Amino acid sequence: MGALVTSSVLANEAAAHSDQISPYYFGLFTFVALGALLVVTMMLKVDK
Repeated sequence: MGALVTSSVLANEAAAHSDQISPYYFGLFTFVALGALLVVTMMLKVDK
């Protein structure tokens, strides 16, 4: 749930600073990036 809130906040900040990219695309990209980071972190923990 925290990742969803984080992506929402980042999307709102991006909308305030730039009109070149849709905040929804930025939020979606951020959410996917955080998900990928979570997967990598879990893979590293399982490896140990």
